[in-house]
Amino acid sequence: MFPYNSGHMLSVERAAKWCLIFCCLLLFLLAPDTSKGVSCHCFKDRSFKPSQPASADPYILATARNSFLAAAAGIDKGTVVRQRMTGATETDLWLSRYLSTQVDRPADQLLRARDSSSSWSAALDAVDLDTGSFGAVFQEARKTGDADGMARALADPVLGRAFNAGEPTLGRLRHNGANIAEAALSLYLAARLKRTPESLLAEVGKGKQTWGSLFNSLGIKIDTVGDVIGEAVRGSTM
Repeated sequence: MFPYNSGHMLSVERAAKWCLIFCCLLLFLLAPDTSKGVSCHCFKDRSFKPSQPASADPYILATARNSFLAAAAGIDKGTVVRQRMTGATETDLWLSRYLSTQVDRPADQLLRARDSSSSWSAALDAVDLDTGSFGAVFQEARKTGDADGMARALADPVLGRAFNAGEPTLGRLRHNGANIAEAALSLYLAARLKRTPESLLAEVGKGKQTWGSLFNSLGIKIDTVGDVIGEAVRGSTM
């Protein structure tokens, strides 16, 4: 009989586990797109449930985030989802997919520069990209290495145009901790509920409301939230 080697067995099990994960991911990426975008099967709750009013909120935030970015960058939502599935962050996509639409550089070049650099600031330096036209907030974030700050600085003008929001409103939302998706949802809902976006953000944050309950009160189906957010962005660029 061969001697038992626990370390070898663990290595085999670990290799098998990663092989299975890789195969599943490959099948997902190669699967044909049968809808307008790729549907992330991570979210089981895509409808409002009065008994669980917050159950669909993770899906609402994700679809708003991906739809807003896709519409801003003029790309298919499926492209955003696939890149997120393979490890790209929201910030990575704002600083590549969206930024490439504003400068004369392809998104893949920017992503490659990031892969070979220590930070997004270093990546933009490596490709000698002039970002002075994006304003003082972006420039300060680039100087300090704040990649998320650079992404927010790119997203804020898109939010302003899509939802007719001025800098003071956007500033208050940021001050109150809103990320890009939360800002988009707050602004969209505020115009239809005749409320301030800051008050809606605060109520959701304190658990007094949920994103699902707010959309349900307007008769908007949860699985169409991404569509309405995307439409608001595309409508503002026409």
